[in-house]
Amino acid sequence: MIPISDIIAIFENEVPGIDSVKVNFVASAENVNIYGERDGKPFNGIDEFGDIILTRTITDHNGQYITVRDILPLVRGGFIDENGTEYKSGIKTNAVCAYNLVIDTKRSTNQQITLTKYTPLT
Repeated sequence: MIPISDIIAIFENEVPGIDSVKVNFVASAENVNIYGERDGKPFNGIDEFGDIILTRTITDHNGQYITVRDILPLVRGGFIDENGTEYKSGIKTNAVCAYNLVIDTKRSTNQQITLTKYTPLT
């Protein structure tokens, strides 16, 4: 599992001037083909707390449930989520994509943020 708290800690500890961080993960609607169902409902790999789940349960030829740890997360765009929102590939300034940085100027007194260790994933 990749907890949201780990991602928040990276921003709070590595980027000077950050007062608060909100992180949320969304998944492709097609992830249901990988994860199947959870509690009788289609599951896309994001749990009720917003964390990325890296395991899935399969049934073997004897009907027994087996937990498989074969999933690697890809933080990227280029997909449509289950609500029909399209996430563009790469980093775009005018579209929803893999990374969306929003600076809330109503709350922030320091409106300049320098990302010195920022490496985009595409």
